[in-house]
Amino acid sequence: MRHRSRCCLVMAAGVATSSASHAHAHVKWFSPYDLSGPPQQIERVFDYNFDLLCALSILLLVLGCAIESRAPGRALLRGINALTRSIETNSDTLIRGGCGFFLVALWTLGNIILTPELKTDQAWISWFQLAIAACLLWQATLVYAAIGLFTLYAIGMHDYGIFHLLDYPIFIGLALYLFMSGTQKTLFKIRAIDVLRVSVAITLMWASVEKWAYPQWSYPIIADNPKLTMGFPREFYMQAAGLVEFALSFAIILGPLVRRAAAAMLLGIFVSAIGPFGKIDAIGHAPIIAVLAVILGDGASGRALLSVEIKSIWSFCRGTALLTCSFGAFLATFIAAYYLLHTELYPNIEISLCVCTAHAPDKQSAGASRIKQSHELTACRVLRETSGERAHFVATSPAELRPQPTLCEIDPKGGTDAAPD
Repeated sequence: MRHRSRCCLVMAAGVATSSASHAHAHVKWFSPYDLSGPPQQIERVFDYNFDLLCALSILLLVLGCAIESRAPGRALLRGINALTRSIETNSDTLIRGGCGFFLVALWTLGNIILTPELKTDQAWISWFQLAIAACLLWQATLVYAAIGLFTLYAIGMHDYGIFHLLDYPIFIGLALYLFMSGTQKTLFKIRAIDVLRVSVAITLMWASVEKWAYPQWSYPIIADNPKLTMGFPREFYMQAAGLVEFALSFAIILGPLVRRAAAAMLLGIFVSAIGPFGKIDAIGHAPIIAVLAVILGDGASGRALLSVEIKSIWSFCRGTALLTCSFGAFLATFIAAYYLLHTELYPNIEISLCVCTAHAPDKQSAGASRIKQSHELTACRVLRETSGERAHFVATSPAELRPQPTLCEIDPKGGTDAAPD
């Protein structure tokens, strides 16, 4: 058991360093996905490795809070303040500039609502995004930019559903920030940057749960880049990458030193992911990169949503208990919310995960091939029924999870037809 624990800790450290190029590349931008499919069974998420990774995350958070509460932490904070003073002074310009670049890039690409996978055939939306970018130029028009972001989020929710848009609460945070910045008001005495900070934390925590619920979406990326896992099993890699993301996101709501260290690590991860994943990743993550830079520059005056001071043995025990309970509560809340909302929003769905042959001579043999694990074709398009409506989606083979040029269309009730290209 002790040897296994040491191996898991070494693996976790390796994954934490290697996750830079994948953990924050949004998988929906680069791989096939199907939100209506059933997520991974929750008992497969909570295993020995997961518990050990959680314990390691809590230990590092306690260590960070302990350093922050003592003289070395205060000296380190003064040094960070000196290095990032220009960022704090120009934080509003940085947020507006990052959002402006993002919206202009979306206008240039065209047919996109806020994020690369949200496609639209409404040409006016691209021009609307350009108009929002123009509103960012003046303080007096920031309120209109905020209203525009709210509108785009609502359009995306209408077209793609609320569950899909739950991936992006950062846009709600940006809209609130712009509104508060334009009106020079706080929200229940909470600063605009703190609203942004919470929205980023929620966004990344939700994304980490999705890594555990649908690890198979990332397998094509791992297959194309096998060095990402550093030789670790892909299942463990996804488990650890999600927990690294969750722990750093949780750290963003803690004290000034811990959250700024977490922001610096997340910033490095997002920026380093641009190289392997290109301009789509750079454009899609431009707002969150700008926000993380501002969090890094936010001085000690920033409010800690969860304050933990560790200065003595008693405070160490109390702080450890508080962090453990808080981390566990956040983890349980986000996992429960993801799975329960998915069950509520996608009820009574039967998924026919199948692998069918590419040379079936007739409908009967093709229908029978649904239960034969043939590897001649690793993806098929399946017809399903959802609340009385028929819809298409891509289901993939457990072996490769990779679409192939030849597809077949299967009705779960028996028939099959050739699918158009």
